[in-house]
Amino acid sequence: MINRIITDTEIVRLVELEKGIVQIVMQDEENHNVLSEKLMAELFQCFQIVSNNSTYKVVILTGTNRYFSTGGTQEQLMSIFRAEIECTDGFEILSLPLKCPIPVIAAMEGH
Repeated sequence: MINRIITDTEIVRLVELEKGIVQIVMQDEENHNVLSEKLMAELFQCFQIVSNNSTYKVVILTGTNRYFSTGGTQEQLMSIFRAEIECTDGFEILSLPLKCPIPVIAAMEGH
């Protein structure tokens, strides 16, 4: 088993589990993996690394044992409620798995 860490930031880790199999782990348990600007930026970085490496064949996207992701921040949700932003503004993150050139599996545990 390879289990090689490719990038390990404060709240997102990219690991090659086996040849061709990588795992992106959202690990901001303190904030329940809320889609903060920092978490989204680090996810973008990981998906860019994956997309630029032709040796990777599949991505497994996970959260922590308790939280996959709780979605947008309270500030983001209130801005949507006040019609200051659209529901899709700044959430290009949601299309990353669809735009990834290889299959992405969301392995969810918790909520």
